[in-house]
Formats: sequence, C-alpha cells, structure tokens
Amino acid sequence: MNRQNSNPAPTTGNHTPKLARLLVSLFFRRGVREHLLGDLEEEFQNDLLREKGLRAARRWYWKQAIHSVFFGLGIPQPERDKASHKGDSIMQHLIQDLRY
Repeated sequence: MNRQNSNPAPTTGNHTPKLARLLVSLFFRRGVREHLLGDLEEEFQNDLLREKGLRAARRWYWKQAIHSVFFGLGIPQPERDKASHKGDSIMQHLIQDLRY
C-alpha cells in the first residue's frame, strides 16, 4: 500500500480546537467573539488546513486564540522581528479593527 500523505487535510467539518474556541468565548463579549471566531475559522478552513494540514492548522489556531486573549486582557506580547514576518496575518487586521 502506497501512502503519499499519511495525514491528509480533512475537507469537511469543523476541526478547530474546541478548547481554544472556548477560551476565546470566555474572554470576549458576544459581538467581538463572533467576529473573532469567524475570522479564525475562515483562515483555518480556507488557507491553513489545505496548505499545511490539520496539525499545523490547529497549532496556528491555538496560537492565535492565546494571542487574542492576551491582547484582550491588555497583556503586552514580546515584539517579533518584523523582517521575518511574511504577509499580513488575520490577527493584525482584527487588532486594527478592534482599536477603532
């Protein structure tokens, strides 16, 4: 049996981490929470799941959920090297929207 990809990305269903969704739900009011979870879900399903696979997509989702909670609580995050950043992340757009 020839297996080219032992961890194929699922194409249907919600495979986002339930606990990460719950974490976001606990720290944001309804309107913000719905937008944030919707944006995370869209990025997860449309881009990461297909391109990187389920494991990497779930890891990304957790990272974004935790960063969102820290941002919501006003806890400063360490600065990343701007030169190593590739493209705009969905979270940068969300943070910018929340500031206004």
